[in-house]
Amino acid sequence: MFFRNKKIILHTPKPFQRVGSKFEISGCVPLEWLGTNYDLSFELIDINARVISGGGLGIKLVEDLRCGKRVYFSAVFIFSWANVSFIEQSQGRMTIKLSGQDEKKQSVFIPIIVNGVEPKEGVSSAIIEKHRKIKSTIKKYKKDLSKFNKEVGKITKSREAEFINNKELGTYATVEDKELLNGIFEIIETSEDVAMNKLAEKYKGALEWAGPICRGIVGRMDGFEFRIYSNDHDKHFHVIHKEKGINARFSFPNIKLVKYKGLGGRLGSKEIGRIGSFFKEKVNFDKMKKEFERRDENK
Repeated sequence: MFFRNKKIILHTPKPFQRVGSKFEISGCVPLEWLGTNYDLSFELIDINARVISGGGLGIKLVEDLRCGKRVYFSAVFIFSWANVSFIEQSQGRMTIKLSGQDEKKQSVFIPIIVNGVEPKEGVSSAIIEKHRKIKSTIKKYKKDLSKFNKEVGKITKSREAEFINNKELGTYATVEDKELLNGIFEIIETSEDVAMNKLAEKYKGALEWAGPICRGIVGRMDGFEFRIYSNDHDKHFHVIHKEKGINARFSFPNIKLVKYKGLGGRLGSKEIGRIGSFFKEKVNFDKMKKEFERRDENK
């Protein structure tokens, strides 16, 4: 019996199937999922719903009569040594997410069990429950992050208005000042900031989930996140804006827009220019460079 999710049919692995360090991912998928690049996006998710690696799956397409209007695909996945600690912490309970061009409508979550890392005393019941609820947990965290960003926006606008209306500024409160403030107030980390601390505590779970430790985030600017995925090929990074639905790939080191993933939002010429300017700053450029070096060393 195949595992079905909307328009994709997965042959292997099945839900909660046991796998080794190397296994096949195969099934039937509509061509519209693949787009012109004939590519499926892959993410490996631990028990805390965090993405520990991701990138393109590198699939092979074969005609298969069982697929009907779909096409048969297959790929071999091999766990890297960098994944081992996360797999052990998850007691072997991991989840694979496959996505097409439109991630919101074209995604499937596949819970799997990795052999050889379960504790002798047995798997924790709490972990088994978390494993079962990965999809709904991620959905909740995404909603909470959206609420958090909106509330941060309200605080930012309030402080921006206060700054602009400050009589001491006189005529010096220009448009450039406002743009500067948007960056300053985007992430406020001072212990004296009561409003932001309360907000951070309210959405603590979602913020920890979205933290940079496991997701390869190497920078932020005006609501954008700059990420490097460990399984990606060549030197490109992702520019993500959750509220605007933007997922764009930029080349490195020349910082040029390569293409968009999915059918979400698009960047304006001004935003592209600001991203380029962000990486003209030596500290930001060097941080990205070191992250690529670390990624390549671990492959």
